[in-house]
Amino acid sequence: MRSFKPDFDYGDYGYKSFKQMIEDFSDEYEIYNAGKTAPIYMILRKEIEELADRQAEGVIQKVVSTYGAIKSEGKDFFFYTGDFKKEFRGIKLKKGMKVRFVVAKEPDPRAKVKRDRNGRAKEIEILKD
Repeated sequence: MRSFKPDFDYGDYGYKSFKQMIEDFSDEYEIYNAGKTAPIYMILRKEIEELADRQAEGVIQKVVSTYGAIKSEGKDFFFYTGDFKKEFRGIKLKKGMKVRFVVAKEPDPRAKVKRDRNGRAKEIEILKD
């Protein structure tokens, strides 16, 4: 935040931390623990969806530490390991695994920022072959 607006101070809004402030706006922002030893949090602005979340199936294309990518219908969907349903969180993720997920955000190939070009998956479950 400070790199975008150096004079920003969450204390001006009555908060003791930036994280606390974002948590008060949980209907607009999602906070993820990046899984590092010192807590590092990622903040994503929630998309305002015109359509209800839809289910899709795909294949895990890449897994790197605590995040990865799923290919579905020729589109890429980003995920964090915390996006898997609880019963699947202990399973070692591998490239090629078949999954079912809820589309949290559709990909936008024309987005200016690379991060926004990929879709977003949530409530992921692993399918048996």
